[in-house]
Amino acid sequence: MARSEAASVALYSLGSAEVLAAATAEVVQVLVDWGVLGTERDALEVGCGIGRLLGPLSLRLRSIVGIDLSPGMIDAARRRTRDDANVTVLTTDGRDLSAIADGAMDLVLGIDSLPYIVRAGAELVRSTFAEIHRVLRPHGDLVLCNYSYGHSRPDAAMEVARLAEEHALVVVRSDVAPFRLWNAIAYHLRRA
Repeated sequence: MARSEAASVALYSLGSAEVLAAATAEVVQVLVDWGVLGTERDALEVGCGIGRLLGPLSLRLRSIVGIDLSPGMIDAARRRTRDDANVTVLTTDGRDLSAIADGAMDLVLGIDSLPYIVRAGAELVRSTFAEIHRVLRPHGDLVLCNYSYGHSRPDAAMEVARLAEEHALVVVRSDVAPFRLWNAIAYHLRRA
């Protein structure tokens, strides 16, 4: 991160702030197209990193909370969003969402953060999905960009579908590649 914040959160940017900004705008546009944003909605970004999405999303949400376990990333996110009154950035231990109240969120985002949770083991994945269900309001949305780096696309899609069923989430979109600049595989789930 010391050399390039852009590359630390999106290697495909090759450290270019311009490429990262374009990719960020593309993510925001997909979220707009999917109808998950709105100025009456509260959101949580799990693994917010340097906060590259927090500022742009804050313009389209009532509030957004970014959490990460890296103090360096959190410092960068706070610096980037210091003028955004509806953004809160919190350091967590990465084990749960205990800093977030039950039913407090209309949207939970996992933008390239779930692969690290998956890598930590099935128990953490299940508890993360349980926590996401807990913090989502009824009919709230969960958007994941990249579930796992180690699963094939069909296996990842099956696992996400299984987790959705176990945690009372409905699959709206599965295994889609909506981006031009980034090869992420996206999922859109909704709390029943």
